[in-house]
Amino acid sequence: EDLVSRALTNLLGNAIKYSPANTEVVVSANANGKSVFISVADQGPGIPPELLSRIFEKFYRVPRVEDADAPGTGLGLTLASEIAELHGGRVLVESEPGSGSVFTLRLPIDIKQEK
Repeated sequence: EDLVSRALTNLLGNAIKYSPANTEVVVSANANGKSVFISVADQGPGIPPELLSRIFEKFYRVPRVEDADAPGTGLGLTLASEIAELHGGRVLVESEPGSGSVFTLRLPIDIKQEK
């Protein structure tokens, strides 16, 4: 529970940090019977497609001049991804430069049936 909370806090913190003032960050959740999906959508600068493969690397931060003074170590997405994998899930990302990003924590649903 604590680890999943930490993963979501990291995703939400990034969305807030990189979104312009007076814009919305939207958190939503749904399930399909096998997995639960918790998404965090922002209206930030987005991530160029050629950099998406690197965003979960330790200490990696998307290089942007306007973000040079933004605090952070480049570990938030790495930790979120590792926590998801520890629970049998993963973090998915959809992003387009200039249109923001959506990070989705996908976790399997374990349903134990009583006999």
